[in-house]
Amino acid sequence: MSTRPEAAGRVAIVTGLVLEENLCRTGFRARGLTPPLIACAAGTPKGAERVTRSLIANGARALISFGVCGGLSPDVPTGTLIIPDRLVSSDGAIELSTDWRERAHAKLPDAQTGTLLSMSSPLTDPDAKHAALGRYGALAVDIESFTVARIAQEHN
Repeated sequence: MSTRPEAAGRVAIVTGLVLEENLCRTGFRARGLTPPLIACAAGTPKGAERVTRSLIANGARALISFGVCGGLSPDVPTGTLIIPDRLVSSDGAIELSTDWRERAHAKLPDAQTGTLLSMSSPLTDPDAKHAALGRYGALAVDIESFTVARIAQEHN
């Protein structure tokens, strides 16, 4: 995780996997940009809590949860970018910023919007995925996003 003083106050990114963290850094560098604060949560809610709190302590003022998620909806093809409007978990639901989502869509018009389900471990069984789709109506499932959003809300 970068903790450069010049990065204070910038957007920070939480990923679940080192591969996703590396993808972020590579994407920024390929565009000639200095990567923001980026931290890998190691694929667990506890890891997401730890790195999110660390990013905030290191000056993050806006947070993005970035990574590959598991598809739930048959209407969402593999590789689709999802900008969620709502996160759900067994702990409740969080509505995400309409303003931020609209700005993101202006830059990424092909992204889909909908609910993202966060769980404590990967959902790999097709029957479990089908049941989660029916229960939550989520487009996809991940592990970190709900935790990141909950902590972001705590810190405004």
